[in-house]
Amino acid sequence: MKLVLKIGGSIFFKDGKYDSELIAKYARLVKDLLKDEVIKVERIAIVIGGGSLARNIVSTAKEINPHISTAFLDFLGIQSARLNAELFIAVLGDLAYPSPPRSFEDAVIAAKSHHKVIVAGGFQPGQSTNAVSAILAELLGADILVNVSDVAQIYDKDPQEYPDAKPLEQISHEDFVKLILQNQQEPGKYQLYDLVGAEILKRSKIPLFFVSGTNPNVVYRILKGENPGTVVGRFGESES
Repeated sequence: MKLVLKIGGSIFFKDGKYDSELIAKYARLVKDLLKDEVIKVERIAIVIGGGSLARNIVSTAKEINPHISTAFLDFLGIQSARLNAELFIAVLGDLAYPSPPRSFEDAVIAAKSHHKVIVAGGFQPGQSTNAVSAILAELLGADILVNVSDVAQIYDKDPQEYPDAKPLEQISHEDFVKLILQNQQEPGKYQLYDLVGAEILKRSKIPLFFVSGTNPNVVYRILKGENPGTVVGRFGESES
């Protein structure tokens, strides 16, 4: 089993500070998965978002310099995500590749190392950490990508805008891409996922789970065959 875990930066923080207790639980989860003789996870890649750190540094830069370029703001967000990745590498110790890959080329080198865990942040401006997780999933030939964040499920439309929005238990890769395109027509509205990342997962047929990340054990539930959130594609069977 090869697993990619995308951890939303939002769940790394509590009241604006790092949630050390939850971070420690995710580190324990990774270590336990690698030792589990039943699930048999042989490789894990983890991608961590920028969270509060990125939002704070970006808003500060915009406040001081309203004319700062969007590309530079993206770069600040990338650096924040990389710092979060460095933190998680420090927590994991020798299990992890010693530095976050900064590009696809770096990721290829990391994938060929003896380390069982790769931890990454962002790669380049204009590309979200969701896209990075999809790139790593394809590179490693992952069996599954699990997106843990403060969102428990995805909906057929923006639940804050439409009271009749319905949570989805399962959706095909094709319909997921259509849903992203539909929502992208309205800037600032219910951004589900990075379109580039969704297209990568579609061509590779890698299943993607959206689940709440408040309890790391949710990853175990998924690997044991449960669906505690929304799955894009199908896990454990070929997609028609």
